[in-house]
Amino acid sequence: MTSRYVRDRLSATRKHIPDPTLEVDQIRDRLGDALDGVLTEAPEEQSYDLLASWAALMRVRPDLVDARNARNELAAAKEIISATPGRLAELALAFPNPSAWLAAAKQFAESLKGFVEAEQETCTACDLLTDLDEADLVAYAVRAYGYPALELERQLGECNEWLAENATCFCAAGVLVQAVGQALSPDLAQIDPALGRTAEKYAHILDALEMVEADLRLEGSDVFDLEALEHFYRSRALRRPAEGARAPTAPDIPLLISLSLVAVALRAGRISGFRGAAPEPAAQGTEPGTWNLLLQDGSEEIPLPPEVAQQCYGAPVQTVTLRLHRSPDPARPNWFRPQLEMSPPPKKGGMVVTMVFAEGEERVFRLPRRRGVRMSSFSEPVASLPGEAFGSEQWPVSLRSICADGGDKNSRPC
Repeated sequence: MTSRYVRDRLSATRKHIPDPTLEVDQIRDRLGDALDGVLTEAPEEQSYDLLASWAALMRVRPDLVDARNARNELAAAKEIISATPGRLAELALAFPNPSAWLAAAKQFAESLKGFVEAEQETCTACDLLTDLDEADLVAYAVRAYGYPALELERQLGECNEWLAENATCFCAAGVLVQAVGQALSPDLAQIDPALGRTAEKYAHILDALEMVEADLRLEGSDVFDLEALEHFYRSRALRRPAEGARAPTAPDIPLLISLSLVAVALRAGRISGFRGAAPEPAAQGTEPGTWNLLLQDGSEEIPLPPEVAQQCYGAPVQTVTLRLHRSPDPARPNWFRPQLEMSPPPKKGGMVVTMVFAEGEERVFRLPRRRGVRMSSFSEPVASLPGEAFGSEQWPVSLRSICADGGDKNSRPC
């Protein structure tokens, strides 16, 4: 059966560079990770990953699902989702951020009017595409289980319309697009029209790829920097480390860059029910407190030391914003567990941030690396502090150090 998701004339496909089995392996492994930690460790992200990965695997050709031994994960995911669909939907819907995606996509499109390094263009295009696809898959999953997110669907529709109109901006993700396309069921739109709509973005980009190659009369030649594309695509095939092994992105020794107790202030903020939605006042005492970290000059942009930026973001220059959250400690009245949020999230390796609160209380926050353009990385909540350790509007705190994570959760990092 002919598939609209497979274009044999494209140069990368002719060279057999795209590998759909690697895509299926990644979905299966990510689904396995989510099954291990859902509702226990980072429940919002695990729920998001569970729903997105389940839906992504449902799009895959049945022969590939069988060939990559993914049936067990698919069945286990269906069982868990069927048991607690409302809770999973509630947790997962904290992650999609369509307005932020659209802003990032437009900024990327604008950047293409100038010079962009091939690897950077490829990575950004792939990240943006993956992020939108995951959000589409989550929206599909929650609707399939009876919890449609109508406003999210509307916003994602706007994102997909923009992508369709600007599909040529994503041609640098061509190898990824062709690999995903080769993994998709050719009759997906007929079997499940709603799930088929989540794959339309790939068809739009494939159309753009064919148009660009034909317009430039370079069919049979390499239109794009296939070396950069192949390098990026192959790098995505890293498997989970063997039991007891350390993640390949972790440095052998934690890289300590002391910020010499750089003083920052925290400005009170408000949160709404969904991250990235328009802020709405939260009822006093019903939502965790949230503060933005500011440098002494009032800036929210905190520059990272070059070594840390290179280690965690792949470039020597990088700024981040930090936000502190607190949630009540159920075992201790008027005590709160702090949690740190970092934007943008580290892409190459995790980070460790050490902060000093009132009376010298020190807390260490580990922020994992995140794929795509998810706007933030969140630490786990750490040991609680008394309420007086947190101020109300502006109050001082010390940012003792930021370093790359050495990977050992039991070690003192910095």
